[in-house]
Amino acid sequence: MAYLIPESTSAYLRQIKKWIPAEPVIRIDDNDVVKPDGYRFESPGIVRDGSESTSTKKVYKKGCHVTEACVLTTNHHPVSIFSKIHSSTEKD
Repeated sequence: MAYLIPESTSAYLRQIKKWIPAEPVIRIDDNDVVKPDGYRFESPGIVRDGSESTSTKKVYKKGCHVTEACVLTTNHHPVSIFSKIHSSTEKD
């Protein structure tokens, strides 16, 4: 399945390409956002609450997963190149 990138995203990535070195450092962060009282989210799932969990207890609440990728520019500034909010309850 091909993924079509909007023109605005293509223009953004073309600009960022000018700022990154030939051998870029890319950091990928797979994280969770807890929104126990959120009601406007589509298909909220259950995620681990890192602020309340400890090494001996795990606390789970309603929320979503966030995947983010950043690249370091030649001036060592992180710039987002990918960001996706997704639910653990839906496959797509």
